[in-house]
Amino acid sequence: MGPEGNNPKANNSSAMRASKLSAVAFAVLAASIYFAACGSSPEHTAPNSAAAPTPVAESTQVKFEFPEGDYSKFGHDNEQHARLPCLVCHTREDNSAQMKFSGHIPCASCHVEHFREPQGQICTICHTDSATGAMKEFPTLRSFNAKFDHAKHTPHTNCADCHQPARSGATFSVPTRSNSHATCFQCHSPNAQFEGKDIASCTTCHEAGSPGPRLGGVRALAANFSHSAHGSKQRLSCNSCHNVRPGASRGRQMTAPAAVMHLATARGQNCATCHNGKRAFGGEDFTSCSRCHKGENFKFTAEFRSAENFARF
Repeated sequence: MGPEGNNPKANNSSAMRASKLSAVAFAVLAASIYFAACGSSPEHTAPNSAAAPTPVAESTQVKFEFPEGDYSKFGHDNEQHARLPCLVCHTREDNSAQMKFSGHIPCASCHVEHFREPQGQICTICHTDSATGAMKEFPTLRSFNAKFDHAKHTPHTNCADCHQPARSGATFSVPTRSNSHATCFQCHSPNAQFEGKDIASCTTCHEAGSPGPRLGGVRALAANFSHSAHGSKQRLSCNSCHNVRPGASRGRQMTAPAAVMHLATARGQNCATCHNGKRAFGGEDFTSCSRCHKGENFKFTAEFRSAENFARF
């Protein structure tokens, strides 16, 4: 063993030199790795070198492929339109019964390419002149039916809330088409709820399909019948003649007396139910037909249809 092996101080000095050399070597290696990763050393970095390009995120906007076709007409039955909630286009900011166009945003959100065309086909859905912004009138109901159930409403409201006297009291109005919203919005106001359920949205009353026939007091007018002569003065109410048929189709949800007087059957109500010669004039007494009828078509006389004179009969 050499002399240094027997000298503790010499051994410690050698160990310290080795440690310092290791630290310097590690620092040089770390600096080399850093400058290699950055592409150059600080001394050789060009002051005007171009910065690396920043990655640009791709657009997340959904792009639709529109087939060739006529875009001058709108259809609720379109596959893409049918899957959208009604409130995307039909917002209710107040209780106005008049429907309004939705504005550009609901349409332009998908039909981007069509809105780039000045005075394109799609503009003619709402505008008479897209250059000036002149608007068409809101179209009448064509592609939606109204679903209504008397059985759900009668426990919470009464007939007079929805049906008003019409034709001088001969019949009563039936909410339909343009006047439906004015009537229904009495209860179905914006954000309205009943028993925790939303009753303000379009789907509460509407479903896809044909609007169906206009309903009204046609039967009463055809029979020359007057509701004004059959009211509270005669101790009659709606329920005296009409009853709800739960689950029946629209137009058949309420019963009505048959417009039959003479030789009427005992099945169901008819004119003879009251006009039996006891409660009111009628029965099978044909000695004075003119008391109720006149002319060649045997219509009821004005006196008979008058509420003021009904009690005399």
